[in-house]
Amino acid sequence: MIGAINATTPHYFTPASAKTDEKITAPARADDSVTLSQTSQTTSGLLSNLSGLSLDPNWHMANAKSDLQALMTKLGIPASTKVDIQSNNDGTFVVTSDDPKAAEIERMLNDGSARALRNDLIGMENALKIQQIAHAVTKAQQQADANPAMTDAIYARLPAIAAQITAQSFSLSFANQKLDYTLA
Repeated sequence: MIGAINATTPHYFTPASAKTDEKITAPARADDSVTLSQTSQTTSGLLSNLSGLSLDPNWHMANAKSDLQALMTKLGIPASTKVDIQSNNDGTFVVTSDDPKAAEIERMLNDGSARALRNDLIGMENALKIQQIAHAVTKAQQQADANPAMTDAIYARLPAIAAQITAQSFSLSFANQKLDYTLA
């Protein structure tokens, strides 16, 4: 793994030349206003309809757990049953379990009829990978700040690091009412 990060730690990117204790602020005035173009208004309306868009893997994990539990109940799979879900890089999922009814979970994930669970799994995987890429960029910025002569070489490695991260496999295991994941 390239590096582990805490999913609840926000990442803020600042230019290398910025002083960390320096804040740039402008006083707000009562007559301050912004007029959005029609395109901006339309885009803003479209973005407000994306209620499930989150880069917090913990949010997706909590939703995936409840969605998987509900689906298992609907299919008559006991809550004590272990279910493993592997995400393939082609957008499909493989589900393994001792319960033969778990094959129905795989079918529903892959045909889209378990849309909420599918979206949660994809959202979680993407959020974890995006956080790892952000962490790699942060480390590269720190290395470039420490050694400016190597900046080009440091940043030239980032595409390969991002490709390595996005190629990682993602799997989940649900057992004893607990959902764990692996990204490796």
